[in-house]
Amino acid sequence: MRAFVVGDDGALIEAVVADLRAMGADVLRGGDPAGRDLLVTVSSVAAFDTLDAPDAAAWQRTVIEPLDRALTLGARFAAAAPAPERDATGEPRAMAQIIHVIDQVPDIAAPRHAGMAVAAASLVAMTRIGAHQMAPRVRVNAIVPSRRGAGIRGGAEETDPTAQDRRLDPVPGVLLPTLRYLVEMPAITGQILELGGAARPAP
Repeated sequence: MRAFVVGDDGALIEAVVADLRAMGADVLRGGDPAGRDLLVTVSSVAAFDTLDAPDAAAWQRTVIEPLDRALTLGARFAAAAPAPERDATGEPRAMAQIIHVIDQVPDIAAPRHAGMAVAAASLVAMTRIGAHQMAPRVRVNAIVPSRRGAGIRGGAEETDPTAQDRRLDPVPGVLLPTLRYLVEMPAITGQILELGGAARPAP
């Protein structure tokens, strides 16, 4: 498997790279995704902002850059994807896949995490739309944190957008079963897997 991984610097993207390499993948971190079997985008930047008092710089980092990255690289990756192959039943099976790793519960924002929630919801929509528009050559799926336990804290208690009510555990091995599941199940596309929720495949 030849993987191309791109996204926000930090522990989460390093964990994704480690897990893919544990699966035997040849991982490329820069350049052109064309010719790879798997494109993984990692969106994990954290910033404080609100919709009633937006911060332009925070919005650029949390919303514009992740969406532009997913759109631009996704289109380039899909354009170079090989034709699907037929399985034993004659159904076409994509030979390429995009996985969006989204480090924020979609549609749920603590009082000052607006951009992060908007970006997560937009990437989820991009996943579902891309699954239809890129089929049958490319599968598109996403991994998000479980909504379970993602309660909204009061503004007075909120101090750090990287706190535990966020999201994905950036430790090698945590995402491995889910990444392996998506890679090895050729019929799955357009799915949003909640890590830790009911949709998470068993290790």
